Amino acid sequence: MDEAIAREFEASQRARRNRKAAKAGKTPDETEEDETEEERMARLLQETETQGQYLRRGRQLVDRYRRERRLQVSLEDLDPMVFAGWMSELRPGLRKSAWRTYRQAGAAIILTIPHDSGPDAVALLYTDGRRLLEEARSTYRRGQVKESKPRAKRIRAKHFKEIRESLGQISRAQAVDWLDDWMVAGVNTGLRPGEWALAHIETRRVPDGGRRIWLHVVNAKATHGRGNGEYRTLDISDFRDSTLEAIGRQVQRAHKWTLEGKFAQRQADVADLFYHACSILCPKENYSLYSLRHQFIANMKSATGDAAVVATLCGHISIETQIEHYGKKRSSWLGGVKEPFDVPHALADQVAPVQAHMAELEKRQVLKAKQELADLKKKAEKASEDSPSPAR
Repeated sequence: MDEAIAREFEASQRARRNRKAAKAGKTPDETEEDETEEERMARLLQETETQGQYLRRGRQLVDRYRRERRLQVSLEDLDPMVFAGWMSELRPGLRKSAWRTYRQAGAAIILTIPHDSGPDAVALLYTDGRRLLEEARSTYRRGQVKESKPRAKRIRAKHFKEIRESLGQISRAQAVDWLDDWMVAGVNTGLRPGEWALAHIETRRVPDGGRRIWLHVVNAKATHGRGNGEYRTLDISDFRDSTLEAIGRQVQRAHKWTLEGKFAQRQADVADLFYHACSILCPKENYSLYSLRHQFIANMKSATGDAAVVATLCGHISIETQIEHYGKKRSSWLGGVKEPFDVPHALADQVAPVQAHMAELEKRQVLKAKQELADLKKKAEKASEDSPSPAR
């Protein structure tokens, strides 16, 4: 946001004046008093030129973003939050000084985009860098240690229950409540951890006196045709009250954290507590917050039995994604004495594109099979023609 940039700029200018005063053996106030009109104009000109450099660098970042995401959109049509999220992905690989330049450049160019989410996007860039860096390093270390052990694609019902019941004894941190709601909301909606930042709930009264409740989600993987559009909506009207309350708190917190530019930091807090709890209660499992999404998919495969509906609820356009990369039906909590879960409903107009994609894929597979059969027949005929006739 503008205030954050102003504070950052003011701090850098104050540091510059302090260095200049130290060299001259004076206090910063004395240095400013001794500044001539020409020196003041030169300083202001330099500051203006610096801002121009940030804008030029920002435009270069936008060009790079377009290339990497294969986008053909004007600067005015760019989504600042998505752009800021992309920039945040660059952060772990940069030095602190380089990131400060990237951040200033990104903030400068974002504030030129006529979009309501501009201030929120800048706030996202100004998240505490040290905390994010440490989280990236700890994630890297965990990856090094557990490289041979893949991330769990489910979370056992008994472990889910044990973790929730034991959180109060494991830690007294504020993140205990955050993690508890995150677990309930995550396993019943299947959102990717980062998708909570922009999720929101819509509630409407209906003529029969009831209500309809929808959870609207910005798909995190909507580029290159991987997702079923930019948004997806889950009808959660039939959820238990306790689940709805947890989702409501999760959405409210995530919205607040995003506006404050602290979502990534808070997600790291929750993830750290989750890893800590798992290391105590189920050390042989490699659970992560993403395991909640895997478990959701496994549960939905059993509960709905409709691959197109499951793909829609997850934001996928192809059913192959959930088949190959996500939780298996056999890992479902359905049946037996297991943890209860809620089942959201997908919107018909969002299921239709997935069904159309499935039908088109089936046609292609039939054509491919026919072509392969025709090729085999040709090869057999050619082999028959080339073989010598039997001697009489």
